[in-house]
Amino acid sequence: MVHMMEAAARPDTHLVAHGSQEEPRGVKRKISLTSCDTCEGQEAKYRCPNCLKFSCSLPCVKRHKHLSGCSGVRDQTAFVPLSQFQEINLLNDYRFLEETARVADVPRRDELLRVPHRQTRLALLRKNARAAKVTLRFLPKSFTKHKENRTYYSKA
Repeated sequence: MVHMMEAAARPDTHLVAHGSQEEPRGVKRKISLTSCDTCEGQEAKYRCPNCLKFSCSLPCVKRHKHLSGCSGVRDQTAFVPLSQFQEINLLNDYRFLEETARVADVPRRDELLRVPHRQTRLALLRKNARAAKVTLRFLPKSFTKHKENRTYYSKA
């Protein structure tokens, strides 16, 4: 009740209706003060990151996902109005951009995806083998024998 009075005193806090009572949005409170939205009999221990529904146990979480079709995964690209934008939203956006940059950077760092300098040597070997009507096949880059292969074409 104290949180409700504090929220009413501050004009920047929005009230959200939940069940029969209103609760301030953005104000931390104990989850255990609300009941489970699925079974409505137990005190809530968990909150769905996607739809913000309360649950008391794993069976209720699974039942919630099954009945509502909720994935239970927070939408990282969801629109947040400027009036509700807080530091946590900025931090989440920053983490999202960092993760995107990391995923985009992985191919540059992966050894198996890099084109080594010896590819020109192998291309020359393949070209000359084809000219001599010899079938030449190379193992994939990930094989140890491919890495150990020292075969080369001598022009002499």
